[in-house]
Amino acid sequence: MAGLIVMEPLPRRKLKSFHQFMAATGDLDMFQTPLPYPRMEVLSVPEILDGKRFETPTPMGRTQTAQPDLVT
Repeated sequence: MAGLIVMEPLPRRKLKSFHQFMAATGDLDMFQTPLPYPRMEVLSVPEILDGKRFETPTPMGRTQTAQPDLVT
């Protein structure tokens, strides 16, 4: 998996070419999940600032445990 961060959104023609190329390479089937993940994605800085993130799987086997309260 790879992510490319660009300063400005790609022009429609370049973005279309990128998506066609990535569709030809196929998706990743990670951990036999029902959702395939793209091999590579492109996000622009404005998209990231708007809250968009790369599609990535969550780590397998990790559990979140509550942190003990610190008594001072």
